[in-house]
Amino acid sequence: TPELVEIHLYLWKSISATTTKQQIYVELQRRRGDAVIFYNYARSILNAASSSADSFEKSYHATTTQNELNYRYRAEIRLFQTELTMFEDDDSVVESLRSIEIAADLLQKDRLDARILGMESLSVLTDPSKTCWNTARLTSRAVLLFGSTSDHYAFSVIQDFILNIVQNRCMPDEDSIMDGLMEYDSDDDDEDYFTKGAGEEGYRGKSCVYYDAMHTFVNYGLKIVFNALHVLTTSFDTDKIENQLDNRSIVENFLQISLKFSSRNNQQGILATLLMEVGRAEFNPHNACLAGKSLTIICQLSSTARLRIIKEGFEIVTRAQEIGKVTNFKLQEVCGELQQVLLLARS
Repeated sequence: TPELVEIHLYLWKSISATTTKQQIYVELQRRRGDAVIFYNYARSILNAASSSADSFEKSYHATTTQNELNYRYRAEIRLFQTELTMFEDDDSVVESLRSIEIAADLLQKDRLDARILGMESLSVLTDPSKTCWNTARLTSRAVLLFGSTSDHYAFSVIQDFILNIVQNRCMPDEDSIMDGLMEYDSDDDDEDYFTKGAGEEGYRGKSCVYYDAMHTFVNYGLKIVFNALHVLTTSFDTDKIENQLDNRSIVENFLQISLKFSSRNNQQGILATLLMEVGRAEFNPHNACLAGKSLTIICQLSSTARLRIIKEGFEIVTRAQEIGKVTNFKLQEVCGELQQVLLLARS
């Protein structure tokens, strides 16, 4: 799920000894993740499988009409403009910086669980619905813009870690932390312990602990990048033309920072990375959805990025949308919006 809760679903068919009527039993197992979130999903799945499936399907489709999507978009804008907590005093800035420093310190710990907690903290600090607006904006600038130009150590640590995770699929000091990872346990009960992640580029020969941690890192990294883009391109200014120019400069500066980082590390840039994630929609639709959201914002504000995605990735976006039609409605919705942006540019 998007919340990194792993659920295994099994369907069992039973034939009664007295009748020929077949019955289907649904079994759900939580393999990892938050128990409360799992039970919320389980309740919805079991309701859909039970006699209340008709009402469940009706309520689901009622919330996915175009009118409902437009209403949710307008409600989101209203939330940003009227409901978000904003603080301008010096104490709030100090508290925001302290929160960012704590997240940066966690990213420098020598334990994977601490680093995962640091990434989770950044996903919260860049989400205006979970923190005050000024904190979200300051953290977003640290992620996208200020890392290489600010004197504050936390900003450079955060940006370097995020770009390494998203673009390079590794941590900045990976060699030192890999020595402390546990070796394979041949008595592990998980059937796919040895094969998990073995086919993914960059993960071959790495331990299962590393694969699980990197899977979480990448998901949080994509979420943080989208949150930061969303926050920095959302403004309260009444001058729409000036706001649009500022948003374009934000995106262009981020693309330049990403380009310099990729050339320094001989890796692909952020556009190629996000497009690759969309192309892997069949295997990881949640990451593809986050990458598609980021590409939509970038393509709306950068003509260079838009032309490149049209040339290199239009077919990839179309295929991901088709996969979403079958497997993931949110993926279909996100890729559909990205496709519309690209089609408008074509015309």
